[in-house]
Amino acid sequence: MRPFGDLSAARLAAREYDYFESEVDTVHLKTALPQDGWHAVIVELCLERFRYCYSLYQSSRSIFQTDLQRRNSSDGYTFGPLPVRISWGVGEMASLINSSEYRLNQFEQELNLCRQQASFGTADPYEQLARRWLRHSRDLRRRTEYSLQAAMWVQWTVESLWQAGQIAGHLLDEDSHHLSSYGPEAFSYLAHPPLFVAVMAAASMVEEVGAFTVKELDTGIDPDMDETRLEEVLGWLSDCDLIPDGTDADVLDNDLRSARNELAHSMMARSTTVTLQTFEDYVAVVWEAISLTNHLAEQLLENVFVDLNTLPLTPR
Repeated sequence: MRPFGDLSAARLAAREYDYFESEVDTVHLKTALPQDGWHAVIVELCLERFRYCYSLYQSSRSIFQTDLQRRNSSDGYTFGPLPVRISWGVGEMASLINSSEYRLNQFEQELNLCRQQASFGTADPYEQLARRWLRHSRDLRRRTEYSLQAAMWVQWTVESLWQAGQIAGHLLDEDSHHLSSYGPEAFSYLAHPPLFVAVMAAASMVEEVGAFTVKELDTGIDPDMDETRLEEVLGWLSDCDLIPDGTDADVLDNDLRSARNELAHSMMARSTTVTLQTFEDYVAVVWEAISLTNHLAEQLLENVFVDLNTLPLTPR
């Protein structure tokens, strides 16, 4: 059974040399071969999973940016029909998450098989290397999946803001024949569903993603994920220096929290919490939450990606 491990070791050496990314036709490589081929296969699988998870992260960021560009490209032209369709960004993120589940499960099964077949407790350098890759890959899948779910949540928040903006635009546009007859004062009622989703999602994703981040990054804080509060989570993020420069945490703690509470718990306040006159202010508040969520999702993966990217592929 040696040849399959030797091939994995050769591929790892070539990858470490960047042969597959270079324009060189041939190159002479010299590398030690593993005593137990399964160890080299484990390293190769871990590398492949890392590269796949990184591509998922890049794809999710690309979808987000492209979706914003598509939305912005229509600004200043004409309003679209009343929002009834799923946006491109939401559909793409859902597709990305669905397609990734099978491949991530496949990686898990293949690595489990390799661990069962490999012999551990030897002095083989490839065993030590395989152990390092497995150890540094421990959080990769969980954090990648969580980051993708956060990106999905962000897409729905952006979609909800866009839908509310479309309703506001039709109410203000004298030439629109859709909603202008109802008058601007009807905005809070007509736009309530997307406003409710945007504000609730913005507050919830900062609260949940923030709590998960401080829990995952070994900050010494171990929150009960079922009993978190927005103001408490923002305090943890501030204490751990996880709030980036330029993010107004006070706005999130005050304006967003108040809006969330009024929309969720006060039937009478729902008509006055976000009005046509204050809509743009809440757009800015929700975007603060979106930016912070994206930043936290990036932090969740950054140290794992950096660690894996600096690990050797062959024994040194």
